[in-house]
Amino acid sequence: MKPSLATKAFICYLISQLCVFSVKGSGSSLKSVQIVFRHGERTPRISYESSGESKLTNKGKKEILELGQYVQKRYRNFLKSDVDRRSVNFISSDMDRTLESASVFAYGLFQNLNEKSSWNDEGLQYEPTPIQSIPEHIDRYLQSTEPCPRYTEQLFPASTTECMEDIARENPEMINEFTKLTGNNVLLDPTTSGAAKADVIAVIGDQIRYNISNNLPLSDVGHKLSRFPIIFDISTKCQVYLFESVELQKLYSGPLLKSILDNFQAEKPKKLVAFSAHDRTLFGQLMILGLVPPEIPRTGSAMIYELYASDRRPSQRFLKIYYRNGKGLELKEIKVPGCGERCYLEHFLKIMQNVIPVNFVKECLLLDN
Repeated sequence: MKPSLATKAFICYLISQLCVFSVKGSGSSLKSVQIVFRHGERTPRISYESSGESKLTNKGKKEILELGQYVQKRYRNFLKSDVDRRSVNFISSDMDRTLESASVFAYGLFQNLNEKSSWNDEGLQYEPTPIQSIPEHIDRYLQSTEPCPRYTEQLFPASTTECMEDIARENPEMINEFTKLTGNNVLLDPTTSGAAKADVIAVIGDQIRYNISNNLPLSDVGHKLSRFPIIFDISTKCQVYLFESVELQKLYSGPLLKSILDNFQAEKPKKLVAFSAHDRTLFGQLMILGLVPPEIPRTGSAMIYELYASDRRPSQRFLKIYYRNGKGLELKEIKVPGCGERCYLEHFLKIMQNVIPVNFVKECLLLDN
C-alpha cells in the first residue's frame, strides 16, 4: 500500500526538523545563532508630493511577526521558552522602524512566553523584551553612520558617480522627465555626488512602488515616472558600487561581521543575537561573503549565521550561513567561496581577514593624516 500524500508530507516535515540541527556525519551540536534582518515594510521616506514619515506599516509588522515565529519554529529545541538576558540579545539601529521591528520580532520569537504572561491582572498577553540600540553617531554596525573619512574618500571619486553617469547616458528621457515633473535639478548638478543623485531617484521609486503594492492611487507625477524601469532598479545597480573594493567592504560591512565572529569565538557565545537593521546592511553582508545580490533585500529579509561544534572535539567549530529574501520565502544556504562543504570557523577567519577591521577608528583616517 502506497503512503498517502498527507503521510509523505508529514515524513518530509519530520526529516526537515531533524535536519535543522543535524549535519552530514552527525556528531555536531548547534552552539550559537546570529540573525541580521531588514525591518518590515515602511511608508516612504520622502515622496514626490510631500515629506514621508517612514513608519512601519501594519503589513510590515506582520512581516516581522512572521519572521519571529519562523525563527521560533526553527530553533524551538535550541532556545528556551523565556528570554535569558545572559544568552539572548536584541540589537537595533536607532530608528523607529528598526526598533519597532526588533520588538515585534522578539514578540513572535517568544510568543509562548507572552501567552503565559502573568505580571498584569488584565489578561494582557505581553512580556516586555529589552531592545538595545546603537546611537547613530557611533553606529558602525547597522547603519554605518559613524563618521569614516577614509570610506567617504574611497567612495565618491568614482563608484556611484560612474554608475549615475552610465544611467544618465542610457536614460536621457528619464532624467529630463524627472527634472521637469519634480522641479528638482539635482540630477543636472555636476557638483552633486553620484550617491546623492541615486538616492533622490530611489526615494521616488520607493514611493511609487509603495503605492502600487498597497493598491493606492498614483499621482500624475508618479504615473508618468513609473514607465521608466530604472526608477525601481537604481538602488540595486548603484548599491554594488558602495562595496566594490575590499577596503569599502571592510569599512562599511566589516564591523558587523567582526561583531558576529567575536561572539562565535567567545568561550561561551551568546545563544542568540538578533540585529534589526536595513537593506544596505544585508546587501553589504552578502557582498562581503562574495555574493552580488540580484536585487535589494526585501523588507523582512534575514541572514542567519549558525555556529556548530563537534561533539567529540568541541574546539572544532564550523559555520552554516543562510539567506531568506522576504516573508514566506525559502531559506537558502550560502556557500562561502573557498570555504568548503563544512566552513570551519578558523578557515573562515582566514578567508575574511582582509575585510575585518582591526582598528576601525585608525583605519578610517585619511592616508595623509
